[in-house]
Amino acid sequence: MEKVAEHLDLTGDSAVNRIATDAGSQLLQVEPAIHGYVRDENERSMLIRDARLVEDVAGAVHVYSFKDDVFPWEQTPLALVAVDCALSMRARVKSAGLAALERMQTSWVSSTS
Repeated sequence: MEKVAEHLDLTGDSAVNRIATDAGSQLLQVEPAIHGYVRDENERSMLIRDARLVEDVAGAVHVYSFKDDVFPWEQTPLALVAVDCALSMRARVKSAGLAALERMQTSWVSSTS
């Protein structure tokens, strides 16, 4: 997993501690899986080679990418982590994502008022 993490910008379950505000939510990472974005197609190739990955729909490595294969940030934005968590099939991760999105929305609305 260390080899995989070197090539990914973490999101979803793997980055839930960045958006969770209570101690209970910060203990969510229990599955031996990693979720993250690749920066570009070259990075995807290096990830596959270095970590010796093979495609497996039930695997422990979840690689996200954008249609144009370009990851435009230095780090996965908190809102994107929250959205990815909100799409999780794990109830506690989904709940943490939805709660973070609600906090962000409240903050954005109050800052524009």
